[in-house]
Amino acid sequence: MSAKIEGTVILDGLVEGRMADIAAIEPRLREWRAFVEKAGLRFSLEIDGNSFSLLAENEAVPIAKLSGNPARIVTDALNELLKVFPVADRGGVFSTVRSVEYRKGEEVQTLYSVARDGTIRANERIVEAQTTPPAPPPGWRDKAVVVLVGLAAAVLVLWISSFFIDYRGSWRRFYNSVRPPAVATMKVEAAGFEKWLAVEGPKASQIPGAVTLRLKRLADFPRADADADNALRRAGDTVISRMALEACLRGRISVWYYDKDNGLISFSEKSIAPLRGKEVLDLELPLPTEGRVARIVITS
Repeated sequence: MSAKIEGTVILDGLVEGRMADIAAIEPRLREWRAFVEKAGLRFSLEIDGNSFSLLAENEAVPIAKLSGNPARIVTDALNELLKVFPVADRGGVFSTVRSVEYRKGEEVQTLYSVARDGTIRANERIVEAQTTPPAPPPGWRDKAVVVLVGLAAAVLVLWISSFFIDYRGSWRRFYNSVRPPAVATMKVEAAGFEKWLAVEGPKASQIPGAVTLRLKRLADFPRADADADNALRRAGDTVISRMALEACLRGRISVWYYDKDNGLISFSEKSIAPLRGKEVLDLELPLPTEGRVARIVITS
């Protein structure tokens, strides 16, 4: 036997009958069922040919959810159900619906039947009963325990999953992706290219997470393969200058990214071949998300 908890109501029994016009009445029965469910009354609908039955779900419902007197709410709901049927057919609808409301030390039993005039008649009686007070709402100690248990479970899950997921790296990538690059303090080095290129920047790019370098070719920049010999003589004996010249002839440079502690973050290759045909090239450099770029080094 279920506990008779004060402040709750249980609905059982059913409403059944026949439908003279199934096509018209069945959709309205379903609408009624959905409507009363929003009010806290739950019925299951079964259709068998032109017969129907609405079975009340035998579950305790807090009276506070019904927003009113349970007997009055059930009566009004069943009267609305009868309006689905033509007046002449309402006498063929039968109800065995019963509600039991539990109050302190008593229960209110109400039987809902269909009267001859096609309305619902509620017959009520009150009997003594051994009822149970509702459970008190959780206090702050109970809530604190639930929160602490939840936090402990979350920490345990994070600790175990950290063996398989790089949370620190993921957070660092996310942080760097949403944080704008420190363009004002970013340095650019292009040792060996002084005879061939002038480098300006960096400056903020219109591309999120990127910076722009402006490369200007100088007078000695080799514009064609035929200029290689003359350019090689102007490069002198410095290895770094000769390597820079080879990069200009090849039309590709390497770009290395370092953090503030001089740690290498990443590197990439970029084409500067368009400088053979124009004096200025704006080079877009998407910054790596693995770290915070403080220095950009251009090499051969």
